[in-house]
Amino acid sequence: MKKKRPSLTTRLIVTMIGIVAGTVILCWFFNNTFLERYYIYNKQKELLNGYKQVAGVYQNGAADDSDFDITFETICANGNINMLIVDKNGGLVRSSYSNAQRFQMQLENMVSMLYGEDSSRYQVLVEKDNYVIQRQTDDRLVLLGLLKDGSYIYMRTPLESIRESAAITNEFFLMESGVAILLSVLVIIFMSRSISKPIRSLSDISRRMTELDFEARYQGDRHVSRELEELGQSMNDLSYKLE
Repeated sequence: MKKKRPSLTTRLIVTMIGIVAGTVILCWFFNNTFLERYYIYNKQKELLNGYKQVAGVYQNGAADDSDFDITFETICANGNINMLIVDKNGGLVRSSYSNAQRFQMQLENMVSMLYGEDSSRYQVLVEKDNYVIQRQTDDRLVLLGLLKDGSYIYMRTPLESIRESAAITNEFFLMESGVAILLSVLVIIFMSRSISKPIRSLSDISRRMTELDFEARYQGDRHVSRELEELGQSMNDLSYKLE
């Protein structure tokens, strides 16, 4: 017994669903693999841009201007960054820390970075002449930089929020992908049927012609492709001549 082949409609549906599902899986893989790294890369850029703004202020000798207070607070607020500036003698110049104990902890971290103590606690991501960016084992991204007057700037931002944001983004992507696949299935079924319907009609006309029923005619449809329309008209001409 000859095995029955799947219909054109079935093949179209399976093929299109496979393409949509494969695309979703591929996007999910890239999101799950690279999204967190991309967030961290952008966080590095935020730290570096903040450092460059502060370094520019010191370069222009405007560190004591009142406008710098606004710049300092804006950098900290917009980037969720804690910042500490001390002079070359270790004296406090500016700090975003309101708690004295936390300030002391960050000052100790700065000293540790300056003298390279316990390098197992961090991973160097970028190192230049005037600054270094590190990722600490406690999931913090830090920048230690040197300013024109010899002061040191210490910038720190947490990475927990980045990981959480990446996880939420991936979770939402999976949900919206499920909805997209469901809608795609419905659209694909509708489209595949509209494509296969005129083909089935032409197949039926051909069968009737083999049974010497030459009155069979193809009825045109404005939604049908040009190629199918031309084939239908050719079959009508053939049926007319045979009749």
